[in-house]
Amino acid sequence: MEIIMNLFEKYSKIKEKLKIFLKHRKFNEKRFDTYITKVTVQGDFFFSGQIIFSGILSGCLKGDRGTMTSAIIKKESIINGDVEAMFVIIEGKVVGNIIAEKVIIRDTAIIEGSVHYEYISVEEGAIISGALKLMNSIK
Repeated sequence: MEIIMNLFEKYSKIKEKLKIFLKHRKFNEKRFDTYITKVTVQGDFFFSGQIIFSGILSGCLKGDRGTMTSAIIKKESIINGDVEAMFVIIEGKVVGNIIAEKVIIRDTAIIEGSVHYEYISVEEGAIISGALKLMNSIK
């Protein structure tokens, strides 16, 4: 009986997190804090809040840990480095690892690196040359 209760408790936690994930699948780009377009950046880029990136980045794109951070990597973007945020949408090219609680990989995405996630959505046509690794944060 205890095993069934533990499984039910884990199922309930997963179900709640899935509801949150599905709610955020349709991002409203008008609510983002920062838009970075048509730029080339050398070095790591740190942010808080939400960011839409459209350009070339030779370095990591990292959201403030422990806060609600979201990043959209637009179709024309190339990032040569890791991407870290709570919620990430990839439309462009990332040569590096992606570490996020929730990840959406669009059909235009090219990823050369591992994707570490709790929840993931991959559209048909996306290219991933690396491992998909489930992060185990549900206890």
